[in-house]
Amino acid sequence: MKAALVWKRVRVSGTQEYFAPYLVFTTEEAWPRFKRAALSARVDARAGRVRAFSKRASIERWGYAVPWHELCNRRLRLEPGTILFFESAEELRKWFAERVNELLKTEEGRGNALERLEERLKRAEEELAEFEAPEKRRPYRAVKVISFADDLPPATKAIYRRGALLNSTYESGTSVSLKEYGSSLLLMVKRSGRYADELRLVWLRKGLSSEEFLEEVLKLGEGTLEAVHEALEWTVKLARERGREDIASYVAPLLAALELLS
Repeated sequence: MKAALVWKRVRVSGTQEYFAPYLVFTTEEAWPRFKRAALSARVDARAGRVRAFSKRASIERWGYAVPWHELCNRRLRLEPGTILFFESAEELRKWFAERVNELLKTEEGRGNALERLEERLKRAEEELAEFEAPEKRRPYRAVKVISFADDLPPATKAIYRRGALLNSTYESGTSVSLKEYGSSLLLMVKRSGRYADELRLVWLRKGLSSEEFLEEVLKLGEGTLEAVHEALEWTVKLARERGREDIASYVAPLLAALELLS
């Protein structure tokens, strides 16, 4: 059994929020994917981007979760967003004992907290005996085109912010930005309109052959094909300006294959 300390954002009102620590117990099988999920979780807060989950269900999908306040009634002295991983129950016990010694003044209080932890460890073993790790997400579409008016919705905006900006440009009321992720590229085109702005995002998965790319593109509508063609042209241009010939040399054959369809 493995364990980790993670955080959950709690909204009190539109302007008030705080972050609550949780201990999460999970299995050996789920551990690698859970660690990646915990490290990649981000929420927008007044202090900026904080490494935390927005929903308790997002924590509980990885195992048995226990709010810190159910183990100790004193505030944990850690910066919100600080993730801790425990490779064994003994490692967790040692860390927890050190924390309660810092936070609680009486031996009785410390003993009660340690007893509560042992109860939760036993409960965690029972819960995890029948626990099945979440299924791996299916690979997202090789090519995806989405459009919005005026602004991106919060979830899409959060994803957009996580990408590494490679290059951007602005021409005649149109701004274009190219972002890179671990397994994909994102080209966003923003056009300023008289009454509203139009934002178009085109996702392209890395590592596609021309055949795989065309197979996915042919599933899109004619108007969407034009958007993909424009995005590929911009991607090649911006990548080369940035000196990323690896990206340009990957996208250029896809662009050539798409042009053969017309």
